[in-house]
Amino acid sequence: MKYDFKKGYTLVEMLIVMSIIGVLMAMLITGAQTARTRSQKAKALRQMDAIITALEMYREDFLAYPPDDTINGIGSYSSSQCLYFYLGATFVKGQNSSINAGPYMQFQGNEITLNGGGGDFNGDGVAGDVLYDLVDIWKNPIEYDSDSPSFNTESYDLLSLGVNGTSNSGGGDDICNW
Repeated sequence: MKYDFKKGYTLVEMLIVMSIIGVLMAMLITGAQTARTRSQKAKALRQMDAIITALEMYREDFLAYPPDDTINGIGSYSSSQCLYFYLGATFVKGQNSSINAGPYMQFQGNEITLNGGGGDFNGDGVAGDVLYDLVDIWKNPIEYDSDSPSFNTESYDLLSLGVNGTSNSGGGDDICNW
């Protein structure tokens, strides 16, 4: 007696094909995540380079790096707020500065987060100025130390905490200028 098998795929053949597709998808997803992480790190490096350039331009104009804890001699602010203010402000001779200078950077919306306001930060005599933190691609505040740098003792320390948001003193996934 002859059996008349219908043409088609067996369950084992279907499982093998599905397994191969699963392995290929896992490799594709892992590769995409690695590329995304590399892209974010490259963007953070470009941002750090732009900040370094802006700090050097500020230093050329004022013969010193901007303070890391005060804004126009008022109060105590975070270093990321000071970076936002000093690199983004326009300095007008006789109004809020001894010279005309700045701004040294134009910030993208994803490079800043709102962190206070209401004061007269730009020196125009009108309260209500908004103050932001300068942040990296992972929304961690950029750390800046010009008063007592630990690593670049002749200039300043600049640090992005990287994807994990934790300081590794410049190691691990941190991005820094030392």
